[in-house]
Amino acid sequence: AMSLCTTLTDLLILGDAEVARAVPGATRFTEQMPNDALSRQEQVATHFFMLSHFVADSCMPCHCDARKLSAYKRGLHNKLEARWSRIIGTYFDKKKLLKTKDTPAKLLKAARKVDARFGLQFDDSIPRIKASDVWKEIVNVCRGSYALANILASPTEFPPGTLKNAPLSRLTQNAAGRALLEEMDEVVIHDAVLNIAMTWKYIWDKFEPKT
Repeated sequence: AMSLCTTLTDLLILGDAEVARAVPGATRFTEQMPNDALSRQEQVATHFFMLSHFVADSCMPCHCDARKLSAYKRGLHNKLEARWSRIIGTYFDKKKLLKTKDTPAKLLKAARKVDARFGLQFDDSIPRIKASDVWKEIVNVCRGSYALANILASPTEFPPGTLKNAPLSRLTQNAAGRALLEEMDEVVIHDAVLNIAMTWKYIWDKFEPKT
């Protein structure tokens, strides 16, 4: 994530005319460069997507837990992601998005509906990261995700090195387990969305004119 933030800063500095129009402040490093050597919108967007993916992964408990029970095929990891996919629905499936003719306003309206399914509410202002750099920030996020992994699968019952699986189904068998999962749904998705926005803001702040 830290490397991608550095790369994105450079891509924005070296952006072509369309990129430059989207970047606040002035960038003066491109005057002597041929246009085909400058960053295009698609390149910048792809790198923002990769950054978002890594930040979101840091909010997923199983990505931050080295126990074998968190491997994708062990009954916890894949079932969690399948659960969230069902809640999100199919509107944002990549095959549909590539062919969609919906307006940006309609896409944002559909995103708000997904927010509501997870009970998400956000302030108008995006907070800044609290750590001194992105590396430390994501390390702290990973620590929180590892703590959540230990709530989902207690280290007492599933110690490091255990060969036991921790299937998600065991949490749906009583009211307390179902309540935990619903709370976890909201926390994980909320943190993923917010941390992505905060990381984007960290990059964008480098270009805001200082007043």
